Amino acid sequence: MQRFVLAACFVGASAIDYNAWPTATADVTQPKNLAAWPVTPQSTPAGCWKTTILKDNATGWPGQCKGLTEVLPAANAPSMTKETCQQACIADPTCSVWQWSWDGCFTGQGNDCVDRGGDTLLDVSGAQRIQRGDVTVLKNMSNIYVFGLQDVGTYASGTSAENMQRCRDWCYSNIYCQYWQFANGKCMAESKSSPAQYPLTLVESNSASTGAVSTAYSSEGNPARTIQGAEYIQHSCPPATTPAPVEQSGSSNTALWVGCGVAALLGLAALAFCCMGSSGKKGGTRAVKKTRAVKAAVPKTEAPAVVEPESVPLVPLMAPASTPFMQYPAPVMQYAAAPMQYAAAPTYQPVQQFQTYIQ
Repeated sequence: MQRFVLAACFVGASAIDYNAWPTATADVTQPKNLAAWPVTPQSTPAGCWKTTILKDNATGWPGQCKGLTEVLPAANAPSMTKETCQQACIADPTCSVWQWSWDGCFTGQGNDCVDRGGDTLLDVSGAQRIQRGDVTVLKNMSNIYVFGLQDVGTYASGTSAENMQRCRDWCYSNIYCQYWQFANGKCMAESKSSPAQYPLTLVESNSASTGAVSTAYSSEGNPARTIQGAEYIQHSCPPATTPAPVEQSGSSNTALWVGCGVAALLGLAALAFCCMGSSGKKGGTRAVKKTRAVKAAVPKTEAPAVVEPESVPLVPLMAPASTPFMQYPAPVMQYAAAPMQYAAAPTYQPVQQFQTYIQ
């Protein structure tokens, strides 16, 4: 089960004024690395359902990355393929790049992915750089130089804008990277092995091992004044969304017609209920005399009118509603005549009350 540690992220983000941050004083409300990323019960980064392909060999990206690690199949498992190589990287939340060539499957962070830094090129037939989850830019760091970051390298080819994009993508595809900066043609970025200071504070130095220096520090050789592009970012995994159910063709129409049919039947039943109720009131005692032969054995006394309670809706259905009910075949009349054998018995008095009730 994954647990999402988001509170620290939101509290820190809301407490910091990024226009003034960082300062020489440590601000403990700064979000920690991976504060908004899901972790396992063992406190290791968990996977995220959302992935974005930043670079793809299928659309022209060379994918000639160095610094990758070979992935071998498990014991007694089939040999690796391009597809299983991709799946191996996607299954590992710390994997940024997968590469498939005649040499096999390689995964990792990857650098010099355009020209291998001048080394012999590989026969790459599949490669991708993958971003996990979402990336939020917390601050543009173009005036702040962060010390202690990993030296990703100086690119041997490409324009300044292209190489700055490559540096940014390297950081976006690494969930441990919060800072990237491109200065003097060199890419520097945070990694698990080269974390930035936390909380980050400003120092007045051109070559400190930790902390950061601002362009406001007036010193010749200040590295902050050579920055071409830099950001402070946060990686997060958004909640998975549940797709809306897809309606099957014709299913909604069928339900509509069935519903209309049921509504029509209920309407007809209600109409019949009203008609039978009014018919019973007009027929009075005569309707009961024609229906039940047993009435002849009961003393002809005028029974007091009984108000029909609303809580007994089935009573009107027992009363004759119209002439067709009085013309039932003989078997019905023979069945109704059976109670005449008990007309004289005192215990038949409830029948008289029942007849009086349905009048």
